[in-house]
Amino acid sequence: FPTDWQREFSITKEMGFVAIEWLFDWVDFENNPILTGKGRMKIEKAIKESGVKVSSICADYYMEYTFTGDQAEKSVKVLNQLIEAASITSEKLILVPLLEKNAPKTNEEKNEIILNIKKILPEAEKNGVRIAFETEMPTGELLEFLKSFNSENVGAYYDIGNATSYGFN
Repeated sequence: FPTDWQREFSITKEMGFVAIEWLFDWVDFENNPILTGKGRMKIEKAIKESGVKVSSICADYYMEYTFTGDQAEKSVKVLNQLIEAASITSEKLILVPLLEKNAPKTNEEKNEIILNIKKILPEAEKNGVRIAFETEMPTGELLEFLKSFNSENVGAYYDIGNATSYGFN
C-alpha cells in the first residue's frame, strides 16, 4: 500500500481510468486510512476531487493472517472493519484471498473459516457488502464451500492468472 496514496488518484485519472481497487495489505495495516472514519473521509475527498472511484477492497491482509486458530478472532474483527469501510466503494465488494500458506488444507479448516465469517455475515448483508474469495480450490470444492455460507453476499473472485498457475483450465 503506497504511503502517498492520494497521488494514486491523480495518476489513475491521468491514465484514463475511472476506478481503482483499494489494497488493504498486512504490512503496516494499522496505518491504512480505510480503517478509520477520518481516513475514509480523506479517501472520499480524493474520490470527489479526482472523479476516480474506489471499486473494491482487496484484503491482502489475509495472505498473512487467517480465519483459523489463534488469529481467527482478530481476522474477523478486521473483516468487520472492512465491511464498514466498504460503504465508500462503488461496488461494496471485499476480495479475500485464501491462497498459498493460508489456503484451507482440510475440511476442518474450511469449516472454521465458514463459522468465523458467518459471525459477521449478517452485518455484510445488512450493508449490501459482498465478500468474494479467491482460492486454490477446484470448482466443485469451491462451490460446496460457497454454498456453506447460504448467502448471496458471498461468492468467488476468479483470477485467471492465479488459476492458470494452479493448473486449472
